[in-house]
Amino acid sequence: MSSILKVDEIQNTAGTALVTNNPPCIRGFYLNTGYTTTTSLVTLTNWTEMTGTNGTTYFGFQPVGAAVNVSSGEFTVTQLGVYRVTANIHYNSGDTNSSRWIQLDLRFKPNGGSYGTADLYEQNARSAFGAVSYSNAQRIRYMNFNHANCACKLEAAAENAQVIRGGSNEIDTYIFFEWVAPPVT
Repeated sequence: MSSILKVDEIQNTAGTALVTNNPPCIRGFYLNTGYTTTTSLVTLTNWTEMTGTNGTTYFGFQPVGAAVNVSSGEFTVTQLGVYRVTANIHYNSGDTNSSRWIQLDLRFKPNGGSYGTADLYEQNARSAFGAVSYSNAQRIRYMNFNHANCACKLEAAAENAQVIRGGSNEIDTYIFFEWVAPPVT
């Protein structure tokens, strides 16, 4: 005799989850306004989730699975797990000033902890004087969101003013969250 057992979660007597059915989750956000850097590291805010309505896609993407929340530039997940976090930062010099460096940090904060140290630092970010030049920086990190208070953020600073590109009709600077495994505790 065979039977089928359909459950979403099995718990031990203490109420702790033993097995969880984790569907895929992929969520994307774009920077909806540009930001001009200073020499002080600042969290990028003004993120908008790429969502579709009535089955349509926004910037060619339809979100999948559980929500990812953002408040004041800090991202949290509603489905715990290990996530591949991918960021693309499109930036350019706002004038003819060259910058020897630009700092672009994709940082993670564990539950009860603080944000980690610098993540991405580029030397010789601008080599051309007298003209606006453009560049992209990409960063991929795996982050273990094993508690509701875990978070991540994207920060930027530069020697001279650099424009982190963003806009309501652009997908220049973006961040994606892709669930890849259950959380590691």
